[in-house]
Amino acid sequence: MFNAYVAIDPSMWWDNKKLLIQANEVMKQKTFEGKSLFLGIADTMPAGMDTLHIQNDTSALTTHIRSIFQLRDLLLKYPQNGLVWHYKYYKDESHGSVPLLAEYDAMRFIFSHNKFSDGK
Repeated sequence: MFNAYVAIDPSMWWDNKKLLIQANEVMKQKTFEGKSLFLGIADTMPAGMDTLHIQNDTSALTTHIRSIFQLRDLLLKYPQNGLVWHYKYYKDESHGSVPLLAEYDAMRFIFSHNKFSDGK
């Protein structure tokens, strides 16, 4: 129905990772020529952790962000399906603060064929 999608800190852990499991099957089977996706990831890790450590962590505290990085890894796994996508990790931004920043970056990504002036 649409040709561009934005996922901002999505709850991929929900319902025992149902959407993540479904995404794996869809990414294997379908092509997405002419479609784009922007994935915004908030910094929802516990203090003292980083993006490398959460991937090996199994605690409930990292389930949310870990499942989003699993989605990112899934997107990386199937480059042949034609999906044009980009992700951005927003260090120091929470689930509540990331939408405004991610929406702006998503629009710049989706409409990158338009030349945005940097004010110079």
